[in-house]
Amino acid sequence: MVRTMKDGVRAHPDFSELLRKNGLERFDDFMGRKIACAGRPVGDGGSSVLALDGSDGPRDLVFHRSDRLGLRQVLDDLSRLRLPSAPVVRQARVAEVCRECGIEAVAVVAQGCRRRLGLGWQGFLLTERVPFGLSVPQVLRAWQTDMPPTARQAHRFCYELGQFVGRLHHSHLAFGRPNLGRIHASPRRFPNGRDLWRFCLADFEGMVLTSSRRRHRSDLRRLLRAGRALCPARRDLLRFALGYVAARRDPRVQPRKALAHSFAWAKRTWRVFAARSAPAKLDDFIRIGRVVVHAAYMPLLQENGIGSFRNVFQYEGGVRLDKPGLGQRERIRVQLPGSDGQPVTLYLKRYRQPGLRDQWRRILTCRADHSTAWWEWQQVRRLRRAGIPTPTPVAFGEKMGGWREKCSFIVLASAPGESLERWVPRNLMDGQTVVSVEDRRRLVRQVALLARALHQARFCHRDLYLSHVFVDMTEFSTPKLTLIDLQRVFRPRWRKQRWRVKDLASLHFSCPRRAVSATDRLRFVLAYLAADRLTPTGKRLIRQIETKAARIARHSAGKAAATVAHPNANG
Repeated sequence: MVRTMKDGVRAHPDFSELLRKNGLERFDDFMGRKIACAGRPVGDGGSSVLALDGSDGPRDLVFHRSDRLGLRQVLDDLSRLRLPSAPVVRQARVAEVCRECGIEAVAVVAQGCRRRLGLGWQGFLLTERVPFGLSVPQVLRAWQTDMPPTARQAHRFCYELGQFVGRLHHSHLAFGRPNLGRIHASPRRFPNGRDLWRFCLADFEGMVLTSSRRRHRSDLRRLLRAGRALCPARRDLLRFALGYVAARRDPRVQPRKALAHSFAWAKRTWRVFAARSAPAKLDDFIRIGRVVVHAAYMPLLQENGIGSFRNVFQYEGGVRLDKPGLGQRERIRVQLPGSDGQPVTLYLKRYRQPGLRDQWRRILTCRADHSTAWWEWQQVRRLRRAGIPTPTPVAFGEKMGGWREKCSFIVLASAPGESLERWVPRNLMDGQTVVSVEDRRRLVRQVALLARALHQARFCHRDLYLSHVFVDMTEFSTPKLTLIDLQRVFRPRWRKQRWRVKDLASLHFSCPRRAVSATDRLRFVLAYLAADRLTPTGKRLIRQIETKAARIARHSAGKAAATVAHPNANG
């Protein structure tokens, strides 16, 4: 219900007395210079917060004002085949549609419009502030830092957020400038134990009345981009889409068909979204110039003078881990004092002016427009998204000259435990009683499951030796494995089986005969294939592994002989 005040100003009955008490009755009272300059700005479009004196204390209201209808706005409205009017006039209409359709939004306290030649030339809109909850980004950010939600809460949140957006579009409304910050959310618990969410539209800036499907699709695209850091999982997108479709679909249409009809256009967008998002929030990484650094490690790096691109290449500390064949690559183990007094071990790889051969190999096998360090950084993040345990990425930076890599670096946290290359001979050799039979079999199975998960995610390591698998045996019942040295990881498009066999043959070759028995190797193959007994497929795989391992052995023997004959050839 709306009450008309003086000079065409319309106000909510519950706020009429508050406005009169503060001398706001006429149109000029709201549009006066004194009122317009009294508030604190809260957003675009001339919005500000007004503190009015009420009977129960000061009350904060949000004031939106349009001084005049500009030529640009007139041309924009005419190009969209609609009658030109001030932005606040459309905002008032949007608020009225929300009230008529039962969509929860901030209450309109007062509104007014002055017309010229039948056009809404100037006007104002006074609304309440959001009475509850936090904005959607604030809720999700709180989940990531302070109070992680239950699975049910997260599921219902995504579904009901989709329902809220679907109801807006079903009511012929479009955001215009989609922003998840304008939607506020608050949990509510019902007596039957159900956890539902309450959503509210915080402001109407930029919103328009339209039934154009193109505008609604544009809203969804921008909302997906805005929520990339907040909804990283594909299942969250699916729940959002199901809620959106449930709010709009015809009851006679099956949900699967309605979903395919409403979001068929978004297949590529979702594919890119799923490829770029990560389980960890993107706010964890901060870009400073040429350097991308993990927020948790940024103070540590800056305190030790390696927080910038130039300082990383000028750093002379740490322990060099160089070996023959590295070329222009430098490997350094760095120990820095942590905030709790415990040393933090990091591994730094630096690439200085790679040679022509390395440049050509990078262009053919990695990316032409990015460096070698960038490629390893991306593989680490992709593997972590796929659930493959890898060292924590700390920082990386690159300097390119077109397709030529000038220099780059990557910093990774140390993996817990030690490499299987050192652990296996010391604990699994004949006569050793450190590890029981059950723990031995459990470790073999864990390594097989790691290789299986890597290949099921369509990745191949290309250097899957025992030296590149770290094991943490703090608890023998649950050995924790970590995959390192991910520079050559890639997703093959052709001859996938060939690369998978190479990975398995590398493991087979690097396992000492005296430490890993034939029975252990058979158990590895069965666990890798998820089979109870050896089938013709398993036998064929074993033959392929042995053949490839024999080739690796011959190649390694020839390389070792060449190194002995020419000790300085690779130095």
